[in-house]
Amino acid sequence: MDKLIDRVKTLNAKLEKYKIDCQENEFLLSSEDKISKLNILLDCMVEESTVDDQKLILKEYTQALMDLTFFQEGVLVEKEFSSETAETEVLSILDAFIEVEQFCIEIVNSDVEEVVGIELVECLHWRKGALLYMYCNIRTRNETWIKNHQDEFFKFLSRGVEYLKIMLSTRDVIRVDSKDEQDTLKLLQHGIFSDTHMLALMYGAEMCYWYVYYTKLWNNNEDTIVQNTSTLQHTGVELLQLYMKMVEGPLSGLGWNCDRARELLDYLIAS
Repeated sequence: MDKLIDRVKTLNAKLEKYKIDCQENEFLLSSEDKISKLNILLDCMVEESTVDDQKLILKEYTQALMDLTFFQEGVLVEKEFSSETAETEVLSILDAFIEVEQFCIEIVNSDVEEVVGIELVECLHWRKGALLYMYCNIRTRNETWIKNHQDEFFKFLSRGVEYLKIMLSTRDVIRVDSKDEQDTLKLLQHGIFSDTHMLALMYGAEMCYWYVYYTKLWNNNEDTIVQNTSTLQHTGVELLQLYMKMVEGPLSGLGWNCDRARELLDYLIAS
C-alpha cells in the first residue's frame, strides 16, 4: 500500500498545481471530490484493513486518476503537445494507467476487472489508446519531427492500436440465437456498445494506416517494422470493414459517414 499512498500524494500535489490556473474545470472539481474521499478512506484505514477496504480504495484511486489525467490530457492537446515535457507527460499518464493493474495484483491479488469493474477497465484501455492517437495525430502534422523520431513514432502507433484492440474486446460480444434484426442487437452482436467503440475502430484504423504509409514512404526495411506493417495492415482492414458495416447498417442515417474509412481501406488493401 505504501506505493499507492505515494501515488495519492502525487495526485494531491498535481491537483493543487492545476487549480492555480484553472479552478472551475469540471474534471478538476470531480477529481478534487474523489481525492478528498480517497484521503479520508486512507486516514481511516487501519493496518488490519480488509480486502474489501483495499478494493474500495483502489477503485476510488482509479476514478480520481482518470479525472485528473483527463484534465492533463486536455491541456496537452490544447497546446498540441508543444511543451518540452509533452512526451514525458504522455508516458507518465500511460504508466499510471498501467500501474492500476499492477496495484490490483500486488495489493489484493485480484484481476483489475474484479476490483474496479469492467467499465472502468474498458475506459482505461480506451484512454491509453486515444491518448496515443491524439499524440501521433498531431505529430503527423510535422513530418520532419516524425522522420527524425521514427522508432518512437512507430512504437507509439503500435502500442496505441494494441490498447484499442484490447478495449474493443474487453466486454464479451452479445451472442443471441435470434432472427431479431433490431439495430441495437446488431451493434451488440459485433461488440459495439457505444459511440466510443466506433471511435476506437477509426482511431485504431488510422494508426494502422499511418504505420503502413510511413513505413513505405521512408522505405523502412527493419525486420520488426516490416513484420508489424503486415500485421497492422491486416488489423486496419478488419477495423475499417467493421466500422463501415456498422455505419452502413444499424447506424445508417445517424450522423456517421464512411468517407475517411473508405479512403483508408482503399489504401490498405492496395498496399
